[in-house]
Amino acid sequence: MWSEINTGHFTVWSSADDGSARTLAWQFEQIRSVVKTMWPWAQVDLTKPMLIFVVKDEAAMKTMVPEFWERRGATHPASVWVTGRDRHYMVIRADVRGQDTDVLNPHTTAYYGYTNLVLEESFDHELPLWFSRGLSGVLSNTIIHDTTVKGGAADSVAPGGASC
Repeated sequence: MWSEINTGHFTVWSSADDGSARTLAWQFEQIRSVVKTMWPWAQVDLTKPMLIFVVKDEAAMKTMVPEFWERRGATHPASVWVTGRDRHYMVIRADVRGQDTDVLNPHTTAYYGYTNLVLEESFDHELPLWFSRGLSGVLSNTIIHDTTVKGGAADSVAPGGASC
């Protein structure tokens, strides 16, 4: 059964428990706020709305994006994002946890996808890949706790997952 949560800037459809969906929705609002604070020039209000699917586990993720399980040796992502004609879509696993939540954000690829979209829409020309990927990478490992945010924490481990 799917539920819907609307925040000020995102729509979340979830097959996971309500608490996980609300937490991820809140975290996306927080990362949006971090981006706007760090980059006041950024167009955080995307030209197309973003629909975030929160799925409860790897089996549900496999149902949403089966191509990552069909190829032998393929990465099994924690999040996947894609832009459609009318909106941006993101699928995120709710059960992914970091080994140490003060060092590695388990939703790095999801935050990377969002910040990359913001950068693409903030300029009227294409940015050099090293620049857009570098800035997206810095903010992708932002750690969000209940009362604190650690922006762009250094990460000694390569992030898992894949973004599309």
